[in-house]
Order: sequence, then structure tokens, then C-alpha cells
Amino acid sequence: MRIAILAVCFGGAASLSGQIGGAGGYGGPAILSRGQGQAGTRGAEAVQLNFHASVNGTYDSGVTPVGTTQDGKIVNAGGLWGIDAEVGAYGTHQWKKSSIGLEYSGDYRHYNSNTYYNGADHIISMDFVKILTKRTLLSLRQTGGTTARAYGGVLGVGFTNFQDSTQPGVPSNQIFDSRAYFIDSTARITYIMNARTSFSFYGGGFAVRYHSRQLIGQDSYRFGADWARRRGIGQDTLRRIDLE
Repeated sequence: MRIAILAVCFGGAASLSGQIGGAGGYGGPAILSRGQGQAGTRGAEAVQLNFHASVNGTYDSGVTPVGTTQDGKIVNAGGLWGIDAEVGAYGTHQWKKSSIGLEYSGDYRHYNSNTYYNGADHIISMDFVKILTKRTLLSLRQTGGTTARAYGGVLGVGFTNFQDSTQPGVPSNQIFDSRAYFIDSTARITYIMNARTSFSFYGGGFAVRYHSRQLIGQDSYRFGADWARRRGIGQDTLRRIDLE
């Protein structure tokens, strides 16, 4: 549980020019997938480069470190009062046949009672999309960062672009509050058959490492295919084959 007591926020924007267009003026339909879309966007819309920051007074409960007490019970850190400062940036830049998106969030927390849990978290995600031919797109995504929070922080509910289900290497919902380092890479080729139908083939992998030697890291690769059919507004069909 986190209770925000005081917040001071500011934001800024830097104008980005240019507009992506398909070869021969044909950009094709929106590509259907189970992801949250390109990093740096909001909804389906490209946005200017934006910055944001906030300072919050917080109360955290339920912090669960790795390890147990002498009688085998889970360590209870109790309620922690402190200050949390967050910064972030997101936006896109577009050219005639390509675009790049950026999403970054970072924070630093300081507790007045138990400074052992002080620390900083960071996560960054970048997407690159290239129109190869009139009907073929190449998409690349790279995400990486470090976090010591089992849930919340820079991976909280507000940062939905980091909770993309096509990025299983992002540890957004862990059991223990232990420092984790992660990286996730994905490449996708999409063929647009017509204004309603597209096919995609993708592959990628991820790695997760933990600071605690009591936790086991993860390495994985994946590849698969999508077939998407748009029947009408709000009526999308998606079929997917995943191998991992």
C-alpha cells in the first residue's frame, strides 16, 4: 500500500516535427497485437517529447525482503515513512518511412526509519519502426532497467507501456523486494495483406538477474506468429502462436 501525501509536479515539452508515411503514401492499417503499442505514444497517437517529475511523501507497508527470521517466518519490515522523487520522459520522433519512440521512468526513495530500503529504480524502453516496402514493416523494441520493488514504483500501474505482455522479461510483479536487473529484446516483421488483415512473425529474448544470491535468474528466448483481422470498429480478431 502506498499513500501519497504531498506532490509537486512539473512538465515540459519539446516540439518534434515530421510525419511518418507509407511508401507511395500508403501507411497501412494499425497493426493488431497483444502489446501496448509503440513506446513513447499515448493510446494510438504519437506525441511530442514530454518530461515530468514529482515529489511525494509516502507510507509503504508490506515490504518483503529476501530471507526469514530465526524461527522461519517472513521478515516484516513494518510501515515505512519516507519521500519518493520520480522523473520521466516519453515521446516519439517520426520521419517519412520510420519512427522511434522513447519511454523512461526513474525514481529515488528515502525512508526516515529504515534506510536499508533506500534506493533508485530505472527503466527505459525504445522502439524503432521502419517501413521496408509498401506492405512490410520492421519493428524493434529494447527494454532494460533495474528495480528493487516487487510491485509499484517505476513499474506501477501508471506505467502501462512497461507492462506490455509481450515483454515477459520486465519483472513488474515479483514476490520479494530485491534488486533485479533486466533486459528484454524483440524484433517483429509484419506483412499487411490489405486494409483489414496483417501477418506478423517475431522473435526475442530476455534475461533477469537478482542481487540476492538466494534468488535464481532467468534466461529465455521466444518466437511466434500473429494473424490479425479487423472486422470493424471495436471488433478485432487476433490469432497467435508462441514458442518459448
